[in-house]
Amino acid sequence: IHYEEEKRDFHHCARCGAIIHGIPREEDYKLSHSERTVERYYGGVLCHNCLDQLIRDKVYLEWIKST
Repeated sequence: IHYEEEKRDFHHCARCGAIIHGIPREEDYKLSHSERTVERYYGGVLCHNCLDQLIRDKVYLEWIKST
């Protein structure tokens, strides 16, 4: 019996489920660390829209605390 290896699905955002661009679909063990992730905060976990919203929320909360 021969089994065909299915292609992995794209990586998805943990918050909204959108596809994270810039990360290949290949098996993680075949890639170096720099190829497995995106080089920014929450790289490979959150999409750019969710990360932008998270940063805005944190800045807003700090601004509220300081006033």
